[in-house]
Amino acid sequence: MQLTFLGNCGVAVFDERCGVLVDAPNGLHTVFDAVPESVTDAVCAAQPPYDRLRGILFTHRHSDHYNKKRLSAICERRPELSVLDVSGATPQRGTVTMGEITVAYETIPHSGEEFRNVFHRVLLIRMPEGAVYVTGDADWTSPLHEQILRREQPVAAIWNPNYVSHPVGRALMRFCPHNFVCHMPVDSADVLGIGAKCRRSFERYADELSGVTLIDRYPTTIEI
Repeated sequence: MQLTFLGNCGVAVFDERCGVLVDAPNGLHTVFDAVPESVTDAVCAAQPPYDRLRGILFTHRHSDHYNKKRLSAICERRPELSVLDVSGATPQRGTVTMGEITVAYETIPHSGEEFRNVFHRVLLIRMPEGAVYVTGDADWTSPLHEQILRREQPVAAIWNPNYVSHPVGRALMRFCPHNFVCHMPVDSADVLGIGAKCRRSFERYADELSGVTLIDRYPTTIEI
């Protein structure tokens, strides 16, 4: 299985036969940089590996995770692709099939009291070679995380930097053999100190995070 971290929170998950995009294409944000337009162009043109793409998934519609205009451009060129969008019309939980891939989703609130009304789902992507858990910006304190991880035993999980700063979040990472922390500002100035705080946490809690990979360069491709 191959994970390519495209920029910000966007990631492509592929095996030899199929793949999905998660939280990409996304857009510009005051803190985070968008996935490059070249990725959208490559998806539209079905350039490898995107010729094996089966669908596009979103955890929620914040601009750093979702861009309607770029998504529409892809769907116009690639009508065969399935899209799991997230809105008030999306059920609280469910399962969708995208070719050989099955995606189960659950509702976990967005972290931060100011975002509690945001429709937010976590994703369990079941690939032929194993499952990948994607948390988006979900609240790290939800007991649903551990329930899903214990039940599904995914081979990999993708977290945002908030998880490494909190003991509850770090404890969740023991359930997966491969853990990745992304959603880091790179090209933009680290105006909120997200990157600096995350790197300090990796230094402070090195023993707890010994099996966790910090993704702070894009694109980064990892084989698992």
